Amino acid sequence: MKPLPDPASSQHPSEDEAAVLSEVDFELQIKQTQSALRGYIISISGQSSDVDDILQETNLFLWENRQVYKAGTNFKAWSFKIAYFKAMTNQRSRTRRGEVV
Repeated sequence: MKPLPDPASSQHPSEDEAAVLSEVDFELQIKQTQSALRGYIISISGQSSDVDDILQETNLFLWENRQVYKAGTNFKAWSFKIAYFKAMTNQRSRTRRGEVV
């Protein structure tokens, strides 16, 4: 039976050492995800008038938090989760203002 690798070995980078995408590569990830992200926001928001605002807020959050994203992980899943929370925040705001949601 083959022994398990030592988790402390240098073969696997720690979370602090994990690769971070360059700004150019990160921008490319955002651009490649826009169409799918827009479709997802439309499907969960139900308000076509808010889609552009939610998309812009999502993109801004992604960009401002680009150092948090680890290269090699699922960018689309991460961006969709951010969009979900932005859409829910938008929906709560509309409800508080008394708008029909």
